[in-house]
Amino acid sequence: DAPLWILDEPFTALDATAMETLTRRLEQHARQGGSAILTTHQPLRPLRCPLRTLRLGGDAGGGQ
Repeated sequence: DAPLWILDEPFTALDATAMETLTRRLEQHARQGGSAILTTHQPLRPLRCPLRTLRLGGDAGGGQ
């Protein structure tokens, strides 16, 4: 069984180098059979691993 990582806003407050390091680590984890569920408000660069994206959104102004 591959481990599942659950990450809440893992890219927040990271500089570009740290973001790239984390992205590479996520790709490595996936290649080794792992999975990750993460939330982010930042666009992800294309990953070199299988990816499913669920975008949640709506009217940020609270409209009806």
